[in-house]
Amino acid sequence: MRYEATLRVQKETAELMEKWCQEPPMDCGRGEPVFDEEVRFANGNRMAIQVIASENPNEESCWTQGVVFDKKGNELGCTDVGESFLGEYQVWDRYKPGVYEVEDEVEDEYVTHVVVDHVQIRSNAIRAVMQKGDRFIFPKESSKNRAISNTYEGLEGEYIRSHEGWVYVRIFTLDGKKLARNLSVVRFYEMLVTLGKVQREV
Repeated sequence: MRYEATLRVQKETAELMEKWCQEPPMDCGRGEPVFDEEVRFANGNRMAIQVIASENPNEESCWTQGVVFDKKGNELGCTDVGESFLGEYQVWDRYKPGVYEVEDEVEDEYVTHVVVDHVQIRSNAIRAVMQKGDRFIFPKESSKNRAISNTYEGLEGEYIRSHEGWVYVRIFTLDGKKLARNLSVVRFYEMLVTLGKVQREV
């Protein structure tokens, strides 16, 4: 069976880890993990994503690996040594008959996708330009904002706050009603780009 998970990391952290995979990190101990975070899979097992300093960190770059553990902490397998931080980490685990209480050999695949947390980047951009009570007009329909503008195009909105991937707004309808709505950070960010309030993050 295939199990997948995603590890989202801050842009600054991702850039630093990628740099250390190409250049000596200098200020760290020999063989020291400079990054070590876990994801959990649907069956309860977990994978540790690690960036490890070499035995000569002043002259050699770091390397990466993903290590899978079961619910009791036993190691089930690990990736080959990698030279890049972002991307896919894949580990195969083979259950042997009579060892793991299975009649036939079973093979599980564990995959972790390490990506930059663009939602957090966009949340920070939104909070940087919007304060509680700020008003805006929902833009006219565009391919980027269709899910928003089909319903609210031309209406006035009021920013309340953003939290955990959602933006809370108050919408003033033409008949005088006030509606509280949750919009995804991604959609609200695209709307602010359309309105010229933020520049798109590359």
